[in-house]
Amino acid sequence: MAATASASTQDLQAVAEEIAEVVRAGIEVCVVVGGGNIFRGAALAEAGLERTSADYMGMLATVMNAIAVQAALEKIGVFTRVHRRSRWRRLRALHPASRLRHLERAGW
Repeated sequence: MAATASASTQDLQAVAEEIAEVVRAGIEVCVVVGGGNIFRGAALAEAGLERTSADYMGMLATVMNAIAVQAALEKIGVFTRVHRRSRWRRLRALHPASRLRHLERAGW
């Protein structure tokens, strides 16, 4: 059960270009990403999915969108870092490439 709206690749690239323009002007930018275009935990719970599972699916959707924005920005040369509030050790293991890039940039 996905939400009705979904960001296209073109929309993602357009947003990345706008962010890049601001960054290149010397302004530090923080982007807060959600996952409602993929899953909404509350809507899934209302449809009968166990609430905890529904919430985790919504959180994963948020991480998926954050990775998509990160990839779009780094593709055009904008350094990024994704932070998340939750501590999902297994999830971190699924996307180690960005951690390695940060270590390489730090001279490790």
